Amino acid sequence: EAKAAAEAARAAAQARVEAMRQAYAEAMARVAAEKKADENRLAEQQEVERLKAEQIKADRLEARRLENERLEAERKVAVQKKAELQEARQEAERLKVKEERKALLEAERQEAERTEAERQKADQNMAKLLKTRVEAERLKVEEEREARLEAER
Repeated sequence: EAKAAAEAARAAAQARVEAMRQAYAEAMARVAAEKKADENRLAEQQEVERLKAEQIKADRLEARRLENERLEAERKVAVQKKAELQEARQEAERLKVKEERKALLEAERQEAERTEAERQKADQNMAKLLKTRVEAERLKVEEEREARLEAER
């Protein structure tokens, strides 16, 4: 009986040891599973952070690209406006030169008309002067002739 009780106690103790080993193995399996789950969560979190970082980088690149496009468009507009302004200035300069030429030609025409009028006036004065001289010479010749005729008579 004592032997059976001792055997039963030993079997019970072995059953407890086996149960504790089983409980330890299960606990270790749970710890390993939790550790694996933690590693998986950490890996997922790192992947999410990596993806977020990549997205932020992509967003920044896109924003930089859009800003560069905007700046390029503004530069093109500025270049176009500058060209248009230069063209307008050149056109204004051409018109100014054209107006100046017109004014110069008009001044030259008026000067030519004035000079022609002065020449005609001078010609008329010369003609009058010549006429007056001719008339005076004729009168003088006539007087001399009359004086000769008078003297001859």
